[in-house]
Amino acid sequence: MDYNPDTLMLLAELIIAVVAFAVIVASLRITSGEKLNAFELMLIQFFAESGLMVFIVAVFPLVLLEFGLDEQLVAIISTWGALILLVPYFSYYFWRRSRIEAPANIPMIVSSVGWLLWVFVLGITLTGAFWVPSLAIITALVFWGLCSFAIVFIGYLAKFVGRKI
Repeated sequence: MDYNPDTLMLLAELIIAVVAFAVIVASLRITSGEKLNAFELMLIQFFAESGLMVFIVAVFPLVLLEFGLDEQLVAIISTWGALILLVPYFSYYFWRRSRIEAPANIPMIVSSVGWLLWVFVLGITLTGAFWVPSLAIITALVFWGLCSFAIVFIGYLAKFVGRKI
């Protein structure tokens, strides 16, 4: 059965729109004259960086498919690519969080646990022990990226309007 890339394309389009929206909304807080603390500035960076990273994960296999590569090869390359992007980025992100003593709230914990699970899933996928790399797994990863982004953004938005989560 051949993979239908429509879902991955739709998710890529949604992600880039959500990234633009989130960065604009987060940046609006700066124009209110209120000084942002280090954590809030880091979150704006997180929205841009993680959103673009997930966008790359979504678009990379689509580009490879355009070259006529075998779907299984594209899945393997894309899984490696996702893992190579995720591990250094989130290692750096968690290091940045620790440097500014960022608060641990529920949205951030849910998002972080989800990403750690995905690193584990991608690693297991590459071993082929239980399942082989597939573009369906990449699509599920991208969907999680969108969900994770929304979870963190909702937490930020709640802070923006004065509610605590």
